[in-house]
Amino acid sequence: NPVFLDSRNLFNVLRQISIFVVLGTGMTVVMAAKGIDLSVGSVVALSASTTAIVLEAGIAFGVPLGIAAGLGAGATVGAINGLFITVLKVPPLITTLGTLTAVRGAAYLVMGPNQLRGFPDSFVFLGQGTVFGIPMPGIIAISVVLLGAYVMNRTRFGAYVLAIGGNRGAAVRAGIRAWRYELLAYVISGTLAGLAGIM
Repeated sequence: NPVFLDSRNLFNVLRQISIFVVLGTGMTVVMAAKGIDLSVGSVVALSASTTAIVLEAGIAFGVPLGIAAGLGAGATVGAINGLFITVLKVPPLITTLGTLTAVRGAAYLVMGPNQLRGFPDSFVFLGQGTVFGIPMPGIIAISVVLLGAYVMNRTRFGAYVLAIGGNRGAAVRAGIRAWRYELLAYVISGTLAGLAGIM
C-alpha cells in the first residue's frame, strides 16, 4: 500500500495496537516467571465496566476515582490468580481459565443492561486524544513498555522473576522467596489489563 508509511496510517496502527501492547507487557512479566494468564481479556471487560459505573455515578473526582477503580479491579483479579497459584498450588492454566469465566460473569453483573455514554472529555482523552499528533493510547503503551523493560532488566524484581522462570528450584535454594515474586507478577499483569480496559 503506497500510503502505509503515511504518518496518519502509522498513528492509526499505533492506536489500534496500544491495548495489546499494554496487555502483552503484563503477560511478558508473568511468562518470564513461567506462568500464564488467560484471564486478561475478561479483566479488560471488568475494569472497563467498573470504571464506567464510577464515572456514570457523577461523584466528585469521578475521573481519578474511576481510573483507580479500574486499576484496582485488575489488580484484585491478579492477586486472586497469584494467591491460587502460589499458595493453593493450582496450576496457572486452570486458575486463569477459571477466573476468565468468573470475571467475565462479574463484568456482566457490574454493567447489567446499561449502555453508558457521555464520559468526561478528560477521560475520553486517554483513549482518543492526541499529543502533538501522537495518539494518547500509543504514548501510554510506549511508556508501559519502557517501564516494563526497565523493571525486568534493571531491578532486583526483574532479576528474581527471570531467575524463577529459569530454574525455580535453584532460585528458592538461593534464598529468593519465589511465591512473592510470582504473586506480584500476576498483580502486575492484572493491573495492566485494568489499564487496557480503561483505555
